[in-house]
Amino acid sequence: MDNINAHFLQACYDGNTTAIKEKYLGAVDINYCCPHNGHGLYLAATQGHEATVALLLENGAIDAIAMGSSTSALHMAVFKGFFNIVILILEKSHQLSVDIRTKSGETPLHS
Repeated sequence: MDNINAHFLQACYDGNTTAIKEKYLGAVDINYCCPHNGHGLYLAATQGHEATVALLLENGAIDAIAMGSSTSALHMAVFKGFFNIVILILEKSHQLSVDIRTKSGETPLHS
């Protein structure tokens, strides 16, 4: 993974919306997925960073099963009880199916 993508994913994990806005929007693929850590939306959702999730979704982030994981950002937000993030993902993710399934076949309702 190159340096800019690593820093972008770290900013997502940390909830650093300022860095994402100023340094990474337009400079990286917002849906870049690291095989070991997942994509930015997944990382922000798993840490409960609502503003970061909203920013990523507004700029085209797509929720999908994260590589290196068997779950999506929606699965993790449900599992961790981040219901404001669940609502954001459901409202703003235009390509999301609420029936998105993990590798073992579970939907977010099973989380």
